[in-house]
Amino acid sequence: MRPLNTDSSENLRIENPTTLTEQVYGTLRDEIVSGVLRPGDRLVRRTPGKRLGVSPMPVVEALLRLEADGLVESHPQRGSRVRPLTFEEVHNDQILREAIECQAARMCTKNASKAELSALMTKARLVDRVLPQLKEWISPTPRCASTSATATTRTARPFSAFSKRA
Repeated sequence: MRPLNTDSSENLRIENPTTLTEQVYGTLRDEIVSGVLRPGDRLVRRTPGKRLGVSPMPVVEALLRLEADGLVESHPQRGSRVRPLTFEEVHNDQILREAIECQAARMCTKNASKAELSALMTKARLVDRVLPQLKEWISPTPRCASTSATATTRTARPFSAFSKRA
């Protein structure tokens, strides 16, 4: 094979190696995840195409990928829209998030020093104080901020027990 560029003073550079479909997909996904495009918003093929300066084909391919990801739903003769969230999905995600955050806190406190545990407890108390003020903005949040700082919500081990290394 011969090189693309024989002049050593010029370097061949590919500025943006992604395809148009990947760029449209990334832009639409970011807009959905960030809330710019809200659940239920219609996604007419021409609109993102015009806005992003691409033909309809990359938009169609991006919408198919977003549908496979569960972010968009398409219906024959009606087009595509950002998939609405159900209460059950949000609730299940919150339960999962709470479990992961509580377990992460338990794992962190296992090897933490007294100073680290104290700092964690201070931050957890701050979170517990601030969360009630945010209830109008956010739905129920993990109830384990302070309790996870002591490494568990289900055992009665004293806080000092968690600073001892096994």
